[in-house]
Amino acid sequence: MTTALQSGNAFRPIAHELEPILQVLAERGAGREGHGRGTVLGHLTGTYDVLIGWGQPERVCLAGLLHNAYSTDAFAGAMFRPSERNVVRGLIGAEAEQLVHQFGGLSRDELFQTLGSGPPSGRQTLSLPDRRGGPALKLSSRDVGDLLVIYLANVADQACMSDAGPTYWLASASQLAVLAARRAEVVPPILDHCRATVSTEAEEVGLEAYDTALRFVARDRAAAVEWLELASRHLPWVGEPLIWLGALYLVAGEAAAARIAAAEGAMLMQKWGTPWDKRLKLSEWVGLAECLASRRNEGPTLATALDAVTASPRDLVLALANLATPDAAARDNIRADKPALPPRFRTYLARQASDSETRVGVSMYPGLTARPWHSAERFPIARALENSARAIALEFAALRPELFCDEAEDIARTGRWSVLFLEKNGVRRDEVCNLCPTTAAVLETHRQEIGGAGVAYFSCLDPGTRIAPHRGATNTRLRLHLGLEVPTECGMSVGGVDGHWQEGRCAVFDDSFIHSVWNDSARRRVVLIVDLWHPDLTPHEVAVLQWIGG
Repeated sequence: MTTALQSGNAFRPIAHELEPILQVLAERGAGREGHGRGTVLGHLTGTYDVLIGWGQPERVCLAGLLHNAYSTDAFAGAMFRPSERNVVRGLIGAEAEQLVHQFGGLSRDELFQTLGSGPPSGRQTLSLPDRRGGPALKLSSRDVGDLLVIYLANVADQACMSDAGPTYWLASASQLAVLAARRAEVVPPILDHCRATVSTEAEEVGLEAYDTALRFVARDRAAAVEWLELASRHLPWVGEPLIWLGALYLVAGEAAAARIAAAEGAMLMQKWGTPWDKRLKLSEWVGLAECLASRRNEGPTLATALDAVTASPRDLVLALANLATPDAAARDNIRADKPALPPRFRTYLARQASDSETRVGVSMYPGLTARPWHSAERFPIARALENSARAIALEFAALRPELFCDEAEDIARTGRWSVLFLEKNGVRRDEVCNLCPTTAAVLETHRQEIGGAGVAYFSCLDPGTRIAPHRGATNTRLRLHLGLEVPTECGMSVGGVDGHWQEGRCAVFDDSFIHSVWNDSARRRVVLIVDLWHPDLTPHEVAVLQWIGG
């Protein structure tokens, strides 16, 4: 039996290596300069990520990554002088730099007013003054489309209240999206592919209803549902109200409705590529939706946990994290004096204490989903690694061969199996991580998924290498592989199910199943391996397992 580990494109459509660009931005202070809720660098990479998610052309994505490099009409902190345009061209290419130059010189209000004053003009070039002085900026129709999409991503990444809650921006953004749809080479998937508009009145009603609903969650579930449904009717293009509704539908015993609402909410949020309610990260919102979609009969327990919600989505995270906790007061597994754990944990401890064979062999934790292969799509770190796959591959290629050593595990093999650890037994190897900043940054960003679960390392199989069947030490972790160099005639079998890597794609499997690996090709096979906590474990269980392992 054979299954493909992943399908789809091997890489995002970005050919440039990002690390040199990010390094230059950091050297010029982007990581220190404040901007909105974070730093200039954070905003630039956030804008870039949104554009990547929208499938924009390379020039647009790279221009988004440096869109305020020369300052803008809304941000005065230039990182590059006008005399340094050749430097920027060297970083991102001439087409992207031209967009950055235009973005910095335009008055956005004047551009929007000009475009919105009438039907699209038949002229091929639009001439607008450069706010910095000098010759007028000449914009082709394609330039205008590119710039409008960058403006959209720019506002989507940063628009929020001071507490990161949602604010008023969708109405104006929807008007901008309509203009962009007429000219953009690739129309963003938001707002029904930029065809729908949001009125100012609808946005006001929707925002107020959302804010009010969150205040009712703990004391009047029915009222909270009514307010959230009102918010969703007026703002049908954002997903957060639907995810909240999913939680409340589950409490009401409507598991099917909860799954539908949560799935639709996650889909809408992934189209935006950034949250509307930025009090949680996109990965956290999507994780909530996935959690709700997997629940069936836990409404009563969730109802108790929701009693502690204080109008913040962070409380919803805590509530869902404690579905297996009978005492809502113990919702914080770090601060609680006696964090509650499900009965299966006691079963696990009893097995550990009484079965010496288990302790020295494979440590099986009861009640976890057991299957050889898991869908990588459900793990935010997998998506992040795939988005950075090209940069990670380049970082690997630059590593010196002498840094690698033979894999030390007592597993029979023919040929050579060499490794280089970024993290081992929960300890970060700074000397390696410093050589692989993009890889290390993804690992650090997704610390909650991997912290203490095991290892992260590059794994190389020389041509003709075969690794005999073996199994990992526990089912509490899953093992992720990101394909970096994948020749034909290589693969692995897990629990009797064969699979094959793809470059730039992740595969996730349970290595407590017997598995074997082969590379029968004439080229080396390289993957990045990262251990993840099994997604069925609760945060309490993970915390205690980390403590036991530490």
